[in-house]
Amino acid sequence: MNSDSDVKVIGLTGPTGSGKTTVSDVFARSGYYIINADKVSRDVIDNTSSCLKELAEEFTDAILNKDGTLNRKVLGEMVFNDKAKLIHLGSIVYPYITARILKMINSLEKEGVRMVLLDAPTLFESNADDFCSLVVCVNADVEKRLNYIIKRDSLTEQEALSRIKSQPEFNYYAKRSDFILQNDSDIATLESMASEVAKKIWEYYNAQST
Repeated sequence: MNSDSDVKVIGLTGPTGSGKTTVSDVFARSGYYIINADKVSRDVIDNTSSCLKELAEEFTDAILNKDGTLNRKVLGEMVFNDKAKLIHLGSIVYPYITARILKMINSLEKEGVRMVLLDAPTLFESNADDFCSLVVCVNADVEKRLNYIIKRDSLTEQEALSRIKSQPEFNYYAKRSDFILQNDSDIATLESMASEVAKKIWEYYNAQST
């Protein structure tokens, strides 16, 4: 984003199962408008025929349900065990997703929204951090993340491990982030840390505007 823009976009990222949803909820309660990149991705793929057509051409019609919608389980099985395919998937869908997010941010700015949190697991891979003023990263140890996503997504242990292994190591996120929230305790502790960061960022940018 333009540094002179009235809206400030704060990126939120980190490995799967690390606690991003908890942090996002805290920022929402702190007054930030939340853009969830996963929800944007689903909407883009489900409702942008050109994107779905590209996916079917590259990964075959096997990724489609009988009604022509995307079978996410089949596509996931293809890409989470093959990094080259996962990267190729990103090269197809990221331009659609970032275009939609930028359109949303521009609309929010016109509406007078000043603080936006962009919750994006692939913030750096999609280059969406280019329009973020700051980035917050959440991390947790592998065992905690593994147990969480098995329960959350109803996955087998092997399926969950495949998703974890398909993502970069934590250092990839850490060296690109301005704030790191280490989720090593309970939810209340993570919420407290997130609240402190949300308040600090909010006060910093609002002080600049006065």
